[in-house]
Amino acid sequence: MKLPETRIASLALFVVQVISLWRCVSGYMVIVSENDEPNRIVFNASVYKLGSERHYKINTHKSAHFVHHLLKVDPTNGQIRLRKRLTCDGIYYPNLFTFYVDSTSNRLRSIDYYSLPLRIFIAGTNCTDDSVAESFRHFFEEDDTGYNRRRKRANEVHDNRLYGQYTGNNLHSYYREFPWLGSPITNYTSFQDGDILFDSTEKNAYRHNIIVRKKRGLIDPPDQRIHRKINDARQWISETYASYAIHTTDKWNQICLKKSQFINSINSFLPKTVQQYCSVKYLDVNDGRFKIESKSADLVASDDLCIAESYWKVAITFNVKCNRKDIVDADHRLKVVYHHQELNDTDIAKRVKRELRNQSPYFEQALYVASVLEEQLPGASVTTVRARDPEDSPVVYSMVSLLDSRSQSMFKVDSRTGIVTTAASLDRELMDVHYFRVIATDDSFPPRSGTTTLQVNVLDCNDHTPSFESEEFLASIREGVSVGSTVITIRATDQDIGKNADIEYAILSINGDGSATNGQDEQSFRIDARSGTISTRSALDRETSEMYKLIVSASDMATLQTERRSATATVIVKILDDNDNYPQFSERTYTVQVSEDQWTNENNVITHIQATDADQGNNAAIRYAIIGGNTQSQFSIDSMSGDVSLVKPLDYESINHLK
Repeated sequence: MKLPETRIASLALFVVQVISLWRCVSGYMVIVSENDEPNRIVFNASVYKLGSERHYKINTHKSAHFVHHLLKVDPTNGQIRLRKRLTCDGIYYPNLFTFYVDSTSNRLRSIDYYSLPLRIFIAGTNCTDDSVAESFRHFFEEDDTGYNRRRKRANEVHDNRLYGQYTGNNLHSYYREFPWLGSPITNYTSFQDGDILFDSTEKNAYRHNIIVRKKRGLIDPPDQRIHRKINDARQWISETYASYAIHTTDKWNQICLKKSQFINSINSFLPKTVQQYCSVKYLDVNDGRFKIESKSADLVASDDLCIAESYWKVAITFNVKCNRKDIVDADHRLKVVYHHQELNDTDIAKRVKRELRNQSPYFEQALYVASVLEEQLPGASVTTVRARDPEDSPVVYSMVSLLDSRSQSMFKVDSRTGIVTTAASLDRELMDVHYFRVIATDDSFPPRSGTTTLQVNVLDCNDHTPSFESEEFLASIREGVSVGSTVITIRATDQDIGKNADIEYAILSINGDGSATNGQDEQSFRIDARSGTISTRSALDRETSEMYKLIVSASDMATLQTERRSATATVIVKILDDNDNYPQFSERTYTVQVSEDQWTNENNVITHIQATDADQGNNAAIRYAIIGGNTQSQFSIDSMSGDVSLVKPLDYESINHLK
């Protein structure tokens, strides 16, 4: 069911009042109610013309196609009127949109081109009715939590008092306290405590909850929606574009100005509506060669200067505060191209318009390469990216990862300064390089942006200790090999990079198990510091030491010795036997006396020969044999034991001495 017509009007008034509280909203924004009649003058875009004729029209290239169906511009006086009533249901067009009104003039020393941005915000009941049910549910969800408990403690006296206070003849005070609801009710005496003030139970409860929330200092959801709209509109500063022809008597070479010399009045660039209903405060001029006289609002030279360029551009920022409730206070930017009148031909006109177009920010470098040390606390500085805006507008920085989404959470950029810092502790072994697209966006409407690429290399921190392939290495080598022979090559690895991963090997100690002194052991082996190859340093003798135990170390080559890390391992070297020793008899000469009648048939062992060999294994096995003097085969020897035995009886009379 629709609300009464008077109620719709009052709600539209409420929207205007709420929006008028917002300051510094970007661009010329005009509030249009859905109840405004066709042909109503919304805005007057005409500018100072020095008696010359100007022509006004909607810029079809920069404005949406639906604008022509909603608004019209008088081509001679710049008045912008409604073609029909506007609605804010968002079906055919948005309830917040921007369009441009252009005007031209052929008069010398005048504004020859002018493009004015205008934003229309449509307000009315249809803008908020779709949120009634949702807001109604939201209020009671909230009441079911903390507020509902407070109401129970108060025994609901608050609600009864609230209704009772504003019923009957006192209902007018209710509207005075909440003027944003309007005053649609004329017969206050017809309402009693608990009566429905509106035409539906849901809306009555909805309005009642708004009153309760107002008492509690809470803003109501329709306000919140409007505030969100305004906040969206505040993100970008709309810009008025203009070109101004400067009259000179001579051919254009250069123009020289004295300090404080008048150039033109900046107020002449203000549309008529702004001049009539608003006060203007000029904030900034982007070109230091010029300044604005605060009282007269004239653009003057800041010092003696000569300008050789055929045209130059000035951007001026100012603030507008209006006493008309349907015009929102705003910050605005005016861009003016000043040029010589003789250059106002087709080519120059194109150049001027090209200069007036909003240009994108650009970065000082196409590629930024930065480095940061790993393992630092979040917030470590990486680099600073800088973008310049041709209009000297402030830019907002942002960045997105290009190759690996994990990078996004590891870095951040300050939106204002462009300083890039770490957002987390980095691990080079996990990810050693990050790539980002950095974006600089200006505050124009629509916004323009420039991009660059950022490469962040993560520098190694010596956070890993070298690691051997094994804690113990086994090796063997034959004794008697030449000095410098390779015994074994050991290897260790380090997950760091650069010098932090370079390995230097060393032998910490050598312990043999033989009779050699500790000093002799130390001279037995050496190790190549780079390759880890262990080789003999002196001749080895297994008979001196059969095994060596080497303690070796692997250290990284960090720049600071105090930061170097090392690991140790054990190398067991067994010395293999080489048959380098002769068997040795226990005596050089064995002398035995034997009786000629000693012969028996059972045991004829007359002596035992013993020899030893210092070698090992088969090289130390002894085999005995008689190799001479046993011409008559009277003796035999056991090849294994060395026992010498008589084979047949001896005869002293035949022979008494044998060798």
